[in-house]
Amino acid sequence: MPNASLDEWLIKAFNERAKSQLTSKNFLLFHLFGSHYTYASRFPKDFAKFTPKDIPYQGLHVKNEKDKQVVADYVDSLYYTDHS
Repeated sequence: MPNASLDEWLIKAFNERAKSQLTSKNFLLFHLFGSHYTYASRFPKDFAKFTPKDIPYQGLHVKNEKDKQVVADYVDSLYYTDHS
């Protein structure tokens, strides 16, 4: 099973356990981890696309490099969620 802190496990579980049981009328909801804190654990490391140097920080309340990395991790988590 994929990493349980990533949303991809839900897609795999759905495909393996539920998809074949669907009928013509279904209503499905998936509650994703998405981009909730801790952002760095919400995407696989091979999806790390953005660094603190890639993010414009004007208007954001960042105080130091650690804050900038949190923002970059958040953007990476959005990138991964949108891809999935």
